[in-house]
Amino acid sequence: MKRYFIIYKPYLVLSQFTSQLNKQTLANYFLFPKNVYPVGRLDEDSEGLLILTSDENLNNRLLNPLFMHEREYWVQVEGIISQEAVMQLEQGVEINVNGKLYKQNVAAFQFLMKNLFCLREIRRYVSEKISLLHG
Repeated sequence: MKRYFIIYKPYLVLSQFTSQLNKQTLANYFLFPKNVYPVGRLDEDSEGLLILTSDENLNNRLLNPLFMHEREYWVQVEGIISQEAVMQLEQGVEINVNGKLYKQNVAAFQFLMKNLFCLREIRRYVSEKISLLHG
């Protein structure tokens, strides 16, 4: 039977079940059946939605570059983003995978101005929605 899970990966947690560096992993927070693996990953210092499944076909459809699809990321940065930075993003984003750089096209880029509460004070943040076309 194929199993599907959607979880919220916490900040400073690896998107895997084992760690050789004594870092927090998904296994510290969730109990999954054997043969369930994350579909992709979020960086250790990222948080958000993560899909896990035992469905190898789904994993292949979502990760294999032959099945190009758009992925949407919401990122938060402190301060105001310069027009130069926007122009650089529109040129594409380089992603390092196992020491090899890949250039991803930015399909859409949108600013959403928000005031967000930060533990001790309220700061003005810029939140961006970035869509990358993977393939």
